[in-house]
Amino acid sequence: MTVLPFELESFLSLQHQRPSIYKDLDCGFDLYIAKQGTEQEYQQLLQLVTKIFSELSASIKQQLEILDQMTDDVKESARISKEIQELEGQQWRTVVEYQQKMISTVFGQIDYTQECQELKKKRARIQGEIFDKMQELQAEMAEFEQ
Repeated sequence: MTVLPFELESFLSLQHQRPSIYKDLDCGFDLYIAKQGTEQEYQQLLQLVTKIFSELSASIKQQLEILDQMTDDVKESARISKEIQELEGQQWRTVVEYQQKMISTVFGQIDYTQECQELKKKRARIQGEIFDKMQELQAEMAEFEQ
């Protein structure tokens, strides 16, 4: 029986924080778009979420650097974890682009309705890929406990 590296457990713990942070951001954005929140409140929330994600990413990067230096039995888990991080970066960029274009559309600057629909689909696709990779990682990690 091989022991599950702390860094993988830490990665999962950090990774599981992201959905609730996105949910908070989405709720704040929806309030702003519905004119139930102010631009200042939305900007503060966006800055806070950006800071939190930056800190999470830095912590995860440290864990992945340590995993890279470990034995071959964790290389596959490290590879999958890196792929998840790349997908998370894509998701963040997609969310920011969607919100910027939606603000322009709702507040009458430029109509990006079609682009916003495409970005929503792209985000859903990325979320599905993240879910699949997380399942793959958990299956890989289960082998440590056998």
